[in-house]
Amino acid sequence: MKLLAKVFLLQFLLLQGMLHAQDIQYVLAESGLNMRSSAGTSGEKIGKLALGTEVEVLTHTGNSLTISDNGKEIKGEWVEVKARNGALANKSGFVVSGFLGEISPPVPMAILVPGNFHGEDVPPNSGSREWLGLFEGEEGFYVSYVEPSLKRVYDSMLDVEGEKTGWKVGTNNKDTCTLLVAGLAVNEGKVDHYPIEDKSPLPGSSIYFEGPKVPTSLFVTGRAELVDYGLLMKEYALTLRSGKGTEDYTQEFLHIEHLEETRVEILWSGDIDRDGKLDLLINTSNHYNLYQPTLYLSSRAAKGKLLRKMASFRATGC
Repeated sequence: MKLLAKVFLLQFLLLQGMLHAQDIQYVLAESGLNMRSSAGTSGEKIGKLALGTEVEVLTHTGNSLTISDNGKEIKGEWVEVKARNGALANKSGFVVSGFLGEISPPVPMAILVPGNFHGEDVPPNSGSREWLGLFEGEEGFYVSYVEPSLKRVYDSMLDVEGEKTGWKVGTNNKDTCTLLVAGLAVNEGKVDHYPIEDKSPLPGSSIYFEGPKVPTSLFVTGRAELVDYGLLMKEYALTLRSGKGTEDYTQEFLHIEHLEETRVEILWSGDIDRDGKLDLLINTSNHYNLYQPTLYLSSRAAKGKLLRKMASFRATGC
């Protein structure tokens, strides 16, 4: 009798679990998906869910519809969802289910930095993406979703009078913006910063980072020589070492054959993806007329590796 009661109890618990199982889906719309306050196009727009945003489906309305999207018919129904990450994290609203899927789509990462740039330096789809800003405030560094300010401006190098082909990239945030990232889904809030003194290390030097969960050091190799126009470096490489004991990993993650009249610069070091490990933003330019911030993340590194190059922004000078 007791055995039978246990069987019935187990079946009941399994049924309850099935009834309360979360229905997790991902946004598949490349240009983003509008979230509305009610089921219908007349519902007020709460905001836009970016490609790859994770949502929990709360209710099905049964209100079916077909939408034409770039000549393709999308069939679905209005469903109520709750965003689990991104700019609308923890907010609920209604979306069309035809733009959702059970498998997270690949989301290409991109970065921008504040400043004035030539027209071709800023990707044309930048205004339609969801951006996460890395800011420095009074209490340290933090990340927050933000709509960047992209304004056409006069390019003193290329424009004639009356033209405005350049771009000015910025934000409306009062705090200093270090970086803008698209395609990185993390919660807003404080992030750890691992400050260093030597931001442009020469071959033969090393840097120890205070802060990561495990001991982490950066080693610089290569050859440096003085020439007529300044310092020339060859076979410049950055190697990261992290861990202790048997869990000790080493990875050369940057190698540049020639550095002409410029030096590699570590623009920011910390933990933007909050996995307790080192992330880096480095100007990897090999020429004085090129500015190339590159983002390296630890959470996206392959097995046995410490960092993965995620995105670069290229800006040319004159």
